[in-house]
Amino acid sequence: METKTYTSSGFSHKCSTEELFVLTLHWLTDITFFELEIEFLQSLINVFFIPASDSLQVKQGYNLEEQLAELKNRKEILKNNIIAHQNELSAILDKNLADKKDEFNSIQSVVEGDFFDFIKTFRKIKLQLFTLSKQFKQPAIMQKA
Repeated sequence: METKTYTSSGFSHKCSTEELFVLTLHWLTDITFFELEIEFLQSLINVFFIPASDSLQVKQGYNLEEQLAELKNRKEILKNNIIAHQNELSAILDKNLADKKDEFNSIQSVVEGDFFDFIKTFRKIKLQLFTLSKQFKQPAIMQKA
C-alpha cells in the first residue's frame, strides 16, 4: 500500500503504511528522550536560576520554567496524538483498509507538522536557557557554599 506524505517543508515522499507505522515508533522514542531532556533542563533551572540572588535571574528562571511546563503539556498532547495515529495505522495494517489510506496520510502530515513544530519550540527554549546560563560564572547554589 503506497501513500504519499508531505513534510512540514513541503517535500513529498512516498511511504507505505508499514513505513508510516515505523515512523510513529521513532517519534515515540524521540518523545521519550524529550521527556528526559525536559526534566534535566528543569533541574538546571532549579540550580542556576531559582536560588539566584539577582531578581532578574530569578525572573528569567521562572519564565523558562513556565515555558518548559507549557512545552511539557504540548508534548503530552503530541504523544497522545501519535499513539492514536499509530493505533489507526495498526488497524489499517490488520484489516488492509485501503480506502482509508488517504485519510491517514493526511493525519500523518498533520502529526508530523506538529512534531516538527514541537522540536523547533523546544530548541528555542534550550537555546534561551543555555544563552542565559552563560551569564553565570557558577550556579547560585555553589556561591553560597
